[in-house]
Amino acid sequence: MKIETELKFQVEDFASVQERLELLHAGHTPWYFEKNIVLDDDQGSLKSSSALLRLRTGLENKLTLKLPMDPTVSGLAKHRLEHETVVGNIRDMESILGYLGFKTWLSYEKFRQVWYWEEVKVCLDILPFGRFVEIEGDEAGIMNAAGNLGLDTDKATAKTYHQLNQEQNKKPGSRTGDDFVFDPDRREYLVRELNIQNSGS
Repeated sequence: MKIETELKFQVEDFASVQERLELLHAGHTPWYFEKNIVLDDDQGSLKSSSALLRLRTGLENKLTLKLPMDPTVSGLAKHRLEHETVVGNIRDMESILGYLGFKTWLSYEKFRQVWYWEEVKVCLDILPFGRFVEIEGDEAGIMNAAGNLGLDTDKATAKTYHQLNQEQNKKPGSRTGDDFVFDPDRREYLVRELNIQNSGS
């Protein structure tokens, strides 16, 4: 178990952030495509208790359980308790969870590149509704990294991507629905643009 602490910053593009990360000699993964499903029972027990159960495919298959922190924990960043493990066969795990009463509640996709600098992880995320820089570490490390990357902490958010998608859906002319996935043409364009060799298709 670990404590997940993170902040998100919406950006127009990643050019300046990538340039600064390179100057900081940060290492990084290639771009890759992620599929995520969030599971719950028919009563929505996990959601009602602010817990999250997620299966993810990407560089690795992972099963994650996130739990709320003690409400007395304060700070700008989002803090959650996280249990996470690598999964061998994602379909088998989905079937096991289904037998236990957990069904898909939400599906979402993103393209991600992860950078590592000092004690923080910096994720560059492309979602159907925007581009975000997500910084994960302890709160002091997050603030230090944000400053070095030229990101304005006054514009940071601790909201989840699901919450941000719901806000987007409220805007006039926006699509509706909880899921946020790429249309096939957009996905294939990004696969080519980012030179992704295996997009999970």
